[in-house]
Amino acid sequence: MRQAIVVKGLGKRFNSYSADRPFTIMEAALWGWRRMKPQAYFWALRDISFSVSPGEMLGILGKNGAGKSTLLQLVGGIGRAEEGTVKVNGRIGGLLDLGAGFHSDLTGRENVFVGAVVAGLTRREAARRFDDIVEFAELEQFIDSPMRTYSTGMQMRLAFSVAIHTDPEVLLVDEHLSVGDVAFQAKCLNKITEFKTKGCAIVLISHNAGQIQKLCDRALWLKSGTIMAYGEPEVVAGQYLSEMRAETEKRTPMRPPEVTSTGSELRVNENRFGSLEVEITDVKVLPDEEIDSGDAVTIEIHYSVPKQISAAIFGVTISREDGQNCFDTNTNQMGRLVPLVKGEGKIRLHLDRLDLGNGQYYVNAGVYEKNWAYAYDYHWHVYPLYVRSTVHQKTILCPPYHWEFDGKMQLLDLPEKIDKAHALNKNNPGYAKISTQLKAKQKPDFLILGAQKCSAESLYGYLDNYLQMIKEGARQVHFFELNFERGVEWYSKQLTRSVAGEKVLLWEMTPYYIYHPLVAERVYKCFPDVKLIVMLRNPVQRAWLHYNLEVAVGCEKLDFEKAIASEGDRLKGEIEKIKADDGYYSFNHQHYSYLSRGIYVEQIKNWLDYFPKEQLLILKSEDFQKDSGKVFSRVLDFLDISASAVKEYQSNSVEDYSKMPEAIEQELIGYFEPYNQELSELLKEDFSWS
Repeated sequence: MRQAIVVKGLGKRFNSYSADRPFTIMEAALWGWRRMKPQAYFWALRDISFSVSPGEMLGILGKNGAGKSTLLQLVGGIGRAEEGTVKVNGRIGGLLDLGAGFHSDLTGRENVFVGAVVAGLTRREAARRFDDIVEFAELEQFIDSPMRTYSTGMQMRLAFSVAIHTDPEVLLVDEHLSVGDVAFQAKCLNKITEFKTKGCAIVLISHNAGQIQKLCDRALWLKSGTIMAYGEPEVVAGQYLSEMRAETEKRTPMRPPEVTSTGSELRVNENRFGSLEVEITDVKVLPDEEIDSGDAVTIEIHYSVPKQISAAIFGVTISREDGQNCFDTNTNQMGRLVPLVKGEGKIRLHLDRLDLGNGQYYVNAGVYEKNWAYAYDYHWHVYPLYVRSTVHQKTILCPPYHWEFDGKMQLLDLPEKIDKAHALNKNNPGYAKISTQLKAKQKPDFLILGAQKCSAESLYGYLDNYLQMIKEGARQVHFFELNFERGVEWYSKQLTRSVAGEKVLLWEMTPYYIYHPLVAERVYKCFPDVKLIVMLRNPVQRAWLHYNLEVAVGCEKLDFEKAIASEGDRLKGEIEKIKADDGYYSFNHQHYSYLSRGIYVEQIKNWLDYFPKEQLLILKSEDFQKDSGKVFSRVLDFLDISASAVKEYQSNSVEDYSKMPEAIEQELIGYFEPYNQELSELLKEDFSWS
């Protein structure tokens, strides 16, 4: 049988030049041509030989700098080798680098056509497969947005989808399959397996030795450009892990057990490994260690650096009690090494949704040397995560799904899923009255409108702590802007139901409401008597916090100065589109409105066009942080709730981001000053933030 890939004696050499090498012809003529010659060279690959048959999958393991990507590029026809030969039989489909070939100023749609044509399809073939490409990438809503507005995960989805829809006979994938949510990773791996079954030869680079063992027919371990092992995946992966584990254990100092903030015990060389040149001081699973399948999750790693580290890699895995890995990612797969300065810090991983089956899991966190040579600190099976799901079968993944029946059959309605609820106290004298209200009441009593990054979450926490919760609804429903077509009946089921004395309260919080141009009118038409609570922060600080949030979740690639300078172009025409089409979702309006969200006076005026001022309570988040009890008493008075002793509640602190550049800060203070003055005059209260 003819081999799909044959590599014999491959060698790739790179030259090293002097730092004072001439950069122009004039400099070369003046200083002499000899300085143009390389001073030295090094071999990135040497004496590499292997073959891959049709329908076979080869996994390549190795630390950073081992030569993995260079090897894959040479197989893909990029670059020229100094030694040996590479022979590939068949059309190549490659994901050699995240978003390679994509242009940031072109839309997703335009990039699909460019990528498909470059991969060998005609424009007609690309057009015929376009819908399938977009559907697989799950980017229907964003396909006409510029590529620069895509997060890293979105770019990966599109790049992978284009690669697999070009009918490749040889597929090359470079270590980016862990970008994105768990369900999409599974879909990618299933597609790779499908290609393999159809006879496609596949080469996969991965740092996940377990993934190589399960997916690949053979494995190759590269170290410093040479082959260390080549053969059965279990054997090669075992050798690779043994070397890393041995180096880590050799560097792990002896230390007495320590107790984490959750009460778990850290024991060196049992559930904690590493040289401790960087120490993980805490790992938090937010918003809670118990979630529903499909919920968003943030994993926050706190660390301490005794001495500056030039670059490090942070990694997170989620595993079952039996050690089975269900999710694996690290900062290196995003193309980023993280420099660490002396002191303490934290890094967050945001998962948009986690579709795991019902059961107990653990979040494992580690920080590693920049070349994966050993771990600085790794915590295994220390931080629990329990996932609730209505599906109790033995399964790892639990993505959203539904059954569709075709034909004549009688279907029986199953009882609706019961949300998290708390029983009423039957000894309460007002028990009968409260029960009647709970059954009859469908309309919200109040809404927390925002604004984003203005302590609305902290106020929610105070209310959650003060009121007796009967049914906890969704934290952010997004009904009036994103789910309005579902109807008021659906919305009523999402509301939080609480009791204060003998009074039943229905409410919710969505900080995007205040800014969305259609929400005020929709709220008024549905619930004209509802009370509205607004939290506002200094708009300069709000813009900075908002920007850092978008950077953290991977939506923002520009620096702050360029981001605010680009805001006008990014938002141009978006409000008009939202108003013209009720179903239009604007990614840019939600994510890149750093300055416009801080022009509070325009937003408040919009709400006052529908609601009298008496129905709005407008607070400053700075006042809430300074004297939470006093401000919370104002909230209770506004809601006609009798105030008793307010229980202690740890309010959310502002994220510890680096300080805004002073010149930009002064410029923004001047920018917002007239708007703040106009707001103060409108509300007859000081909102100058001077």
